[in-house]
Amino acid sequence: RARQPAMYGAIRRGPAENARSAPFSSPMATAIVQDAAAASDDKMDGAWTCKGCGNLNYKYRQVCNTRKCSMPRYMGDSVLAEHPEGSWLCLGCGNVNYKNRMVCHTRKCSMPHPGMMQQGMMPQGMMQQAVVPMKMPMQQMAGKGMFNAQPMQQMMGWEQESEGPLGSWRCPNCNNLNFASREVCNTRKCRM
Repeated sequence: RARQPAMYGAIRRGPAENARSAPFSSPMATAIVQDAAAASDDKMDGAWTCKGCGNLNYKYRQVCNTRKCSMPRYMGDSVLAEHPEGSWLCLGCGNVNYKNRMVCHTRKCSMPHPGMMQQGMMPQGMMQQAVVPMKMPMQQMAGKGMFNAQPMQQMMGWEQESEGPLGSWRCPNCNNLNFASREVCNTRKCRM
């Protein structure tokens, strides 16, 4: 079969060529297309799917890229779909936390809830340390009649759950509250 010249802007693909093939058969063009495809694959490595709208987002996006959705990753990552409603994803270590936790429950992370950081409720230095329970300046001033302060959980729309979501269980050894899906206690030193 005689080879026909490629037209400007057209990509010739035959049955033996795949979707990532170059429009011309030169080794240089093929290498450029392969490099671009590899770079695209690297960008998608670690991508997250928004549970609100199903959009696939690059790993560096902290908010869903769909204009109508714009859900923050800590609330919208599809990893949360299998966890109780209101659970949040720690952007520091990837741990999934109950909705009533104000800091990440992993021992080495203890990063504050992203919603608290976005609303300016947490001083920068506190990211390094666990701060449960945290006393707000507003709570301290409330007794002086300046304004009506509320506990952090109410301000953030959280209800304190004494026994966690349905099916949760308390470890008899360390008293940690665990998701129903866990068979072993989540506390690092316990693992009962």
